[in-house]
Amino acid sequence: MPARLGETRDRALLVARAGDQLVVTKLDRLGRSLEHLIELARTLQQRQVGTEPPGSPVREALVELNQARTAAVRIGVAGNKLAAKALAGATVSAAELAAAAEAASRSVARVEAAAALVHRRLA
Repeated sequence: MPARLGETRDRALLVARAGDQLVVTKLDRLGRSLEHLIELARTLQQRQVGTEPPGSPVREALVELNQARTAAVRIGVAGNKLAAKALAGATVSAAELAAAAEAASRSVARVEAAAALVHRRLA
């Protein structure tokens, strides 16, 4: 069973060390109330853990990388379905294979571009 958002956040906060960067996608994902956010900010500052707020260049680059990864997973699923179809004895056309190969190629290019963007933002 996947972890709940609060559990994931709490684990991330527990292991964050000095010099780490905590990427915040939405403030409501970080704190339960304004008081909680202020307390959390003080704790992170004391532990010398940096934060990347919503809208920051690093956060935006990481969002793009995650979206590219999601697209790549979807392409993989589609490829697996095509392979299962072929293994089941159904005819797979050259057009289907070409479309799957093209989609995979675009997906790889998107992941590479997103990774380059993250690298530039972190440099």
